[in-house]
Amino acid sequence: MSYAGRALVGMGSCGMAAGAERVDEAVRRGAVTLGLQLEVEAVGCLGECHREVVLALERPGFPRLYYGPVDPEAVRKLLEGYFLHRRPYLMGVFAREGEGLPQVPELAAVLAGQSRRLLANAGRIVPASLEEYQAVGGYRALRAALRSESGELRREVAAAGLRGRSGSAFPTGTKWEAAMLTPGPRVVAVNADEGNPGTFGNRLLLEGDPHRVLEGAALAALAVEADAILIYVRHEYPLGRSRLEEALAAAQGAGLLGPDVLGTGRRLAVRVTGGAGAFICGEETALLSSAEGRRGRPRLRPPYPAQRGYLGRPTVVHNVETVANLPELILRGAAWFRSVGTDQSPGTKIFSFAGRVARGGAVEVPLGTPLRRILALAGAEGARAVALGSPLGPVLAGAELELPAAFEVRPELGTTVGSGGLLVAGEGDSVRELVLESLRMSRDESCGHCVPCREGLVRLVELVERRHGEARIRALADLVRAASMCGLGQGAPLPLLTAWERFPEEFAPLATRRREHA
Repeated sequence: MSYAGRALVGMGSCGMAAGAERVDEAVRRGAVTLGLQLEVEAVGCLGECHREVVLALERPGFPRLYYGPVDPEAVRKLLEGYFLHRRPYLMGVFAREGEGLPQVPELAAVLAGQSRRLLANAGRIVPASLEEYQAVGGYRALRAALRSESGELRREVAAAGLRGRSGSAFPTGTKWEAAMLTPGPRVVAVNADEGNPGTFGNRLLLEGDPHRVLEGAALAALAVEADAILIYVRHEYPLGRSRLEEALAAAQGAGLLGPDVLGTGRRLAVRVTGGAGAFICGEETALLSSAEGRRGRPRLRPPYPAQRGYLGRPTVVHNVETVANLPELILRGAAWFRSVGTDQSPGTKIFSFAGRVARGGAVEVPLGTPLRRILALAGAEGARAVALGSPLGPVLAGAELELPAAFEVRPELGTTVGSGGLLVAGEGDSVRELVLESLRMSRDESCGHCVPCREGLVRLVELVERRHGEARIRALADLVRAASMCGLGQGAPLPLLTAWERFPEEFAPLATRRREHA
């Protein structure tokens, strides 16, 4: 038996759900049967979740090819064609040779329409492998940052215009400077409690490229002169957490993180903790309370986390996608980062899809890309309405789907990109039901701390379900938005208010609807 090459099985959460473990077993059995010596490895998701299970094959002197969807019955034919006959067979057609995924026409178009900076490694390297991450340039930015002054790092990120990718779009440089106003020791907290329906870009990074997340968090810590990093991972992301912890152990073993980073005397202690299973813990102050072992409940501000956060220490909170931008930004500089995107929204953004789409998954495109083009990548050209950043974002329709997806787009209507989740409704789908599901989720996930959110959302759901008049519903929605303590209550009525403006006929009281159809 001689060395043949490698087989990479897409074993992100979506791949596992599609049967990746059975494909993995079939690859191992097929290799033995055919006399092939294969290295069989698990990788994350490429973002093409609808195509899972994805299988990649590679051998010396021949390009890596990706196949999908693959079931166990197809594995032997693929192995024979690729390794023995040198005619790579793809589900009924012979594949063309080439890098990436050129074999499937529509998938080639999807990948060509992206700008994959953050997802460059996802699905392409073994997630927790320190060797493979370093082979593609991993931890070079950390080594460079250790030779720089913290102020230099802050200035570079401020010049790049990086903004938070969790929804608020707060400028990262401004947040760092605010943290420096309070004496340390400081903490960097990474919010991996990704709970919005249809949003899973953070999951792809945790499962497919966890070292990038760790390196980004370490760079943020160096920039604000923090000595501790807290990573709070959503309870429903056990695979992401386990791969992150595996990557952390490898980085600590190599001296890249820990009590003495690369012999410089710098301390970067990292703690990974699981979420409490509550949507509200995605709110930064509730997250910090939960991480401290208390009930996940938002705190009154001020003081802000940058002044008094985790265990009373000044804390900078970023989401996974925000810190994942830092390694290449620090390595390549502000001008490179600004080479895509818009003036106020530079860089790229991960958008994920759910609902009435032909190609469920996630894509990464420059900020400023028209929503309609992003929807086309998901195979949702006939979208009737889109909930942007559901359940706390607006419902868009018609000409609004031509708007560029950027942070500066009509913020008075809430039409920023939010967390990047797109929940799509097609012809025949009820926008009213979509809105009701968002309201019910917000009602059920309220922490109950403040009355406007706790009681107001219960009553708001009742009024919409019973088709009460617009004036009564709007008055209550405005009250909940104005008086709630945190972003959950303040944002929960937004899908309802925006959908009512665009689809008033779906929310009309029953008596009115009967007269219209008489």
